[in-house]
Amino acid sequence: HNLVDSLEEMDRRGELAGVEVFLFTDNSTAEAAFSRGSSSSVKLYELVKRMKLLEMGCRARIHVIHVAGMRMMAQGTDGLLEGVMQGDSILSFVPLHQTAIERSPSLLDWLQAAHDDKPLTLLESKDWFWRGQDIVGGTKNTDGIWVPDYAGGHYVWAPPPCV
Repeated sequence: HNLVDSLEEMDRRGELAGVEVFLFTDNSTAEAAFSRGSSSSVKLYELVKRMKLLEMGCRARIHVIHVAGMRMMAQGTDGLLEGVMQGDSILSFVPLHQTAIERSPSLLDWLQAAHDDKPLTLLESKDWFWRGQDIVGGTKNTDGIWVPDYAGGHYVWAPPPCV
């Protein structure tokens, strides 16, 4: 309840307009309710509704992300004076800046094995628009119009969740 009250107060002060808010919780029921946009619990439904109305009214984007309770404790949010309270980066506890491949390098091998030995190309953020569409360059035609050159492939784009 206090969290939603705080968000509403931020809205009254004009601090939510057009921003992206990341809320981390060890309450998987609250995270699921927010993702679904509803709950069979009347109290939880009302909290979700207030948050969704804030999102729409402020043109903000609210993300509710489940974090294991042990990570919350290690990070220092859940009562222990460790983690961020001692100067550790919040990203070391909630690595939204890392791709799935960075978090689990064996994932690429697993994807490759499941892809019938056709070579996979791991795309970086700068590659996804062009290379992910099979575009490898291009030239201007006789009318001066740029025409792309294509080369097929099989791609994996695994951006970090924060992208």
